[in-house]
Amino acid sequence: MSTLDKICELLDRQGKKQKDLTDFLGISKNSFTDWKSGRIKSYTKHIPKIAEFLGVSTDYLLGTQKENPAANSDEALMFALWGGDTSDITSEMLADVRKFAQFIREKKKDDSQ
Repeated sequence: MSTLDKICELLDRQGKKQKDLTDFLGISKNSFTDWKSGRIKSYTKHIPKIAEFLGVSTDYLLGTQKENPAANSDEALMFALWGGDTSDITSEMLADVRKFAQFIREKKKDDSQ
């Protein structure tokens, strides 16, 4: 799986949109379209920020780490938040938790500046 395929898969799994990523990176939404078409590979210079946005390591995105450690953390996170029974957790709920965590990270970053 290519780096860009991993990025797209993680966006989908996390309920995030391409626009969310391009906004986070401060680039035009057309850049992502160009990446997907294969016309340009400028995303490589953004790998550290993309990894931060998606909550994975740069090694995972680049293929030097085969398994995504965050993939197994969803269940542990939800178990901790819901106090044990995760049977009623939906993917939308998990996406909301991730969005909230991103909000907190951004707020903390803003507060420290």
